[in-house]
Amino acid sequence: MKEAKEKGNDAFDLWMYLRNNEANEALEINALEKAREIYQKILDELVALENPLVNDGIATLNNNLGNVAMELRDFVQATAHYQIALNIRNKSGDFHRAAGIYHNLGRVEQLQKHFDQAIYYSKKALEIYEDNKNIYKTGDAYKAAGTYYQLGDIAREQGQLKESLDYSQKAFNIYNKTGNLHDIARIYYQFGNIAYLQEKVDKARDFYNKSLKIYEDAKDWYNTADVYVQLGTLTQRQHQFDDSVAYYKKALKIFEDIKNWDKVATVYHQLGIMSLQEQQFKEAINYCQQSLNIREDIQDWYKAADDYCLLGIIAQIEQQFEMAMTYYKKSLEIFQQFKDWYKIPLTLRELGNVLENLLNWNEAMKMYIQAFELDIEHEKKWINLLIKDLARMLNQLGENQFEAIWREITGEDCAGEIRDAIWSAPDNLK
Repeated sequence: MKEAKEKGNDAFDLWMYLRNNEANEALEINALEKAREIYQKILDELVALENPLVNDGIATLNNNLGNVAMELRDFVQATAHYQIALNIRNKSGDFHRAAGIYHNLGRVEQLQKHFDQAIYYSKKALEIYEDNKNIYKTGDAYKAAGTYYQLGDIAREQGQLKESLDYSQKAFNIYNKTGNLHDIARIYYQFGNIAYLQEKVDKARDFYNKSLKIYEDAKDWYNTADVYVQLGTLTQRQHQFDDSVAYYKKALKIFEDIKNWDKVATVYHQLGIMSLQEQQFKEAINYCQQSLNIREDIQDWYKAADDYCLLGIIAQIEQQFEMAMTYYKKSLEIFQQFKDWYKIPLTLRELGNVLENLLNWNEAMKMYIQAFELDIEHEKKWINLLIKDLARMLNQLGENQFEAIWREITGEDCAGEIRDAIWSAPDNLK
């Protein structure tokens, strides 16, 4: 690097070009940490120049680093990089590229299930893309379609399927005019996901197959494999396990051929879930362990936590309770690190179930209370299940012990609507 600088601007530009290509190649094989290291090195060199003429490059690199951090689920860093890029774009009046960063910030918030913020940023992007009258000429129907797609995806995650369908249809209408089959395939895939959630399985299959045909005709094997995975999940849901295995194995071969180990691990994980459904526990462990080995090798700890959790479920079913505890604790530690408020209460609940099996009622109840408090504060997804768990503890421990543990964990009495719900839950009435 020092030699490149000494040789002048041309040599420095060549160094940046080569290093940027190296980072892009790392991204293609999902070597995210390597890509991040290279982008950061280039960024450091540009910042050190203290020259406003390189601000465009600084913004671009911060956006790239935000993309990598988002893939690594390092959301704090992703947001920080995007905000730096956004400030540069807004100050320079490059509102079109600012819209792209708003779009990315929306995706970061969506991945954290901060849906209000995700919608806010996505609509900021959409407002710019749909403004065809401003002097900056930021109107861009094609990019607007991408943001409609994102808003549809957010609505789908929220369970607002009609709204999701409306946004997705808007994106489809635009893509239909541009004639880009790849984008049309992506919307068919989204339509399939919506239909799947509506339990319209035949309709979902039709949309997935439409998407699949486009990808196969284009020899886009990466996206083809993604559709195979979804068809595998669909047939798995219908207990058509032979068909499901066939789809997963097709996807697995493609992902292995292109050396996308993240996706390979995903397929192994799905095969593990399916084997568990069939009560083929040895096979389930084998598939899950293969997924885990990859996750650990590429240091994707967030997804490794899902494997630990699945191995915990299998161990629990096989009544290997100490082993189950070990796996659940590993997954819990990771989910806590990533502040996944959806999965933390669920994992605490699993630990509570294991402790119940070990007849350790006091510690089981503590897990349920922690899960309940976190779920009430954040996602509110598991409240009904946890109310039943706590009612079961009330039956087992009696009111005095129950209330003593509740005060120990929460620092206050169990009162009001929460008390009424627990005391009147079906498990407590039996």
